[in-house]
Amino acid sequence: MLIRFIIFLLFAVAIVLVYRMKRGFIYYIPIFNVLADVSFNYFEAFSAPTILRAVVLLIFLLMFWDQIVKMDILKSMYLFFLYILVIMLFSEELFVSFKTVVQVILSMSVFIAGYKYITSYRRYEKLLESLIWVIIAGFIAAAVGYIFDIGRTLEYTAGTDYTGEPEFIGLLGSGGLYGPALALALLPFIIQNRYRNIPPWLLWAVSAGLYIFIILNVRRTAILLPIIGFVSSLIFYRTQTKVLRYLFLFSVTLALLAPVYRPLLAKRVEARAELGRFDKGFMQTESRYLENLEMLKRVREFKDPLAIISGIGHNIFAEHTDKRKIVRRMYHSDTAKLVYGSGLIGLLLYFIIYGQLLRMILKIPRIRVLNEYRAGALTLWIISFFVSFNGSITLVTFRTMSFLLMGAFIGMAHAAIRNHGAVLAAKKRG
Repeated sequence: MLIRFIIFLLFAVAIVLVYRMKRGFIYYIPIFNVLADVSFNYFEAFSAPTILRAVVLLIFLLMFWDQIVKMDILKSMYLFFLYILVIMLFSEELFVSFKTVVQVILSMSVFIAGYKYITSYRRYEKLLESLIWVIIAGFIAAAVGYIFDIGRTLEYTAGTDYTGEPEFIGLLGSGGLYGPALALALLPFIIQNRYRNIPPWLLWAVSAGLYIFIILNVRRTAILLPIIGFVSSLIFYRTQTKVLRYLFLFSVTLALLAPVYRPLLAKRVEARAELGRFDKGFMQTESRYLENLEMLKRVREFKDPLAIISGIGHNIFAEHTDKRKIVRRMYHSDTAKLVYGSGLIGLLLYFIIYGQLLRMILKIPRIRVLNEYRAGALTLWIISFFVSFNGSITLVTFRTMSFLLMGAFIGMAHAAIRNHGAVLAAKKRG
């Protein structure tokens, strides 16, 4: 009862802060979403915290209403929103479809906020600094679960096929760790803009601890996110020497701590092995692979043209429910989920958004003064696009953070070009 009261108090404070800080609440968006994910341990699906998070994000976006209605940036996103709203009206599971459509629209719309508001270096610096608290919160949420045996259980140890006892993995669970993992992926950029009163060794220690918890979660995608971030930084970020130094320190820390976490990791890898996750040919039986094969088969057979093309006749984002009850496994990958629920048109519009984003990023001049913004946006684009094939469209925290930060990086680059166009053009020629 006390925990639920504290959770409601958190949302009440968030609503007050949005009203008082208005657009300045942008710096609290990442940590707010991580804490909201923690709260879901104590409530059922579609309960009050789900609604309250949407309310907070909606109020925040209303602070940018004059910017949003201009529709002068990323127009493909508006078209995608309009399309899924129309398709939603044909859903027989309207409640579930509406809830998810709202999540998708809110989490992607923050791109506009990041792009329009983060236009000065101080704002940019504060936004990156806020990610430090995401890393700290992710570490604490995981550590508390391990210490007190509370929170989510590792899915591979919770089923009837596993012979041992279910094991706790913290207060965030698998999907909840994507947000902190994304913050780790941007660590080279965060280090450049960190709080001066936070010792570098402390940030590295907490980051290494968080990554160990992510590894112990034995989820490939979450483990790969920081790796993709560091590799992308090495390729696109001009401070390669610093990135290599950070990567070396990070690797040494993980190696030194290996004796502490290796036994538990070995046990959890064994749990996955018991379920056949490492058997030869397993990938051909993996659910995400099969669901995409199923969608491809439906497209080829073309038995229901209207549903295949538009999604009408299928319940968008509610393929797993019947009368608001879960009756089957949902599609996890964004590709299968979108083809089933919104048809080939919906999938095409979704990919057009990513195509337009990539075009915006690649048009940023490749000069030193803009390199950090170009590299940061490109890193986020690669991560977001990659995770789409695993399934991310309904992960509100991950999507909110990735689109907000992508908008911030691109917005900073465009602001610099607007304010110092002649100087930048001269540097580019030089």
